[in-house]
Amino acid sequence: MVRPRRKSRKPVRGRPGPKPRTRAAAAGATPGTAQGATGGVAGGPVPSLRDACLAALAAQRGVRRSRRPPLAAGQLAAPITLSGAVASSLFRLAFLGAAGVPAGGSTMAQAPGEVVWTDGDSELLVRAGRARLVPIDGFLLAGLPVYTEQTGEVEVVVPFATGTPRELIGLVVAAEHEPRGPPALMARWGDPLLAAAWQALVNVAREVAAASGVDERQDPLLPAALSAGPKGLQLRAQARFAFDRSAT
Repeated sequence: MVRPRRKSRKPVRGRPGPKPRTRAAAAGATPGTAQGATGGVAGGPVPSLRDACLAALAAQRGVRRSRRPPLAAGQLAAPITLSGAVASSLFRLAFLGAAGVPAGGSTMAQAPGEVVWTDGDSELLVRAGRARLVPIDGFLLAGLPVYTEQTGEVEVVVPFATGTPRELIGLVVAAEHEPRGPPALMARWGDPLLAAAWQALVNVAREVAAASGVDERQDPLLPAALSAGPKGLQLRAQARFAFDRSAT
């Protein structure tokens, strides 16, 4: 298992620079296998991330969202722990959208769960349907399979440093200066891959929190803390504060 380095970390930024244009993968590319939270394969019906989160929580808790009591302003919900397999499945589904994989299934020119990023004369085949997320103590390791003619098949690793269930640090997340992979590949594609992985992680946190319950005004809950440990990914959801409600 790849172990994260604890040096050269910087806060994750939402603006890594212009993201390359995307187009469908060329015919003949080896198809990837994209699975959602329910194990569905890309090319068939793919659930929305919100629906997948609802299904994952219902299967875990056996309690319908409508039966959970609304939270008062600023109130924290009980911790939600997603196993490594469930967290990885939700991340994979979120990464499909963050990477720009066209919705609506595959076409003759597109393998399921794959997209080609272009930047000038450079191309990167992103096998988004094979992305995975591995929670370990204090870290979330995002594995992003990609392919170029020069490098062949490569799994780029994006380590995200988080709090632990014992030491929560809210939604503070840090990443290394660039993802782990071939230096030449990272020099060109490191920032867009980091940005897509970060966006997918943010979307998972937001949608899991929203799927977990509502506040007294029936607004969905917001993510308040994200952590990782041996048991998986843990999320704390929270109701909006009164001043935030008045602003919306």
